[in-house]
Amino acid sequence: MMALMILDLAAVYRMPKDFNELTEWWGSRKQPGLMDESAKRLLIFAPNKQGWSTIRENWNNVIHVETEAGTGLQGCEYSEILEVICNSI
Repeated sequence: MMALMILDLAAVYRMPKDFNELTEWWGSRKQPGLMDESAKRLLIFAPNKQGWSTIRENWNNVIHVETEAGTGLQGCEYSEILEVICNSI
């Protein structure tokens, strides 16, 4: 039953089929996507690893704060996190 429910949600909200389609929806530095440019932002608190860096380097309206994997943001002060969020608006 759970699988059926997930399929129903995917049909209603149509998920992108792959990373390239997701990039088309979001928008890249070369071409705006389908989403409203002024209404979107992506804040990433993650290591500087492939995947996260690919998003940062190619998508628009992305802020990537490099953190250490597996530490639960222990290396970040709450004030830094709040500043990143506030400055993104």
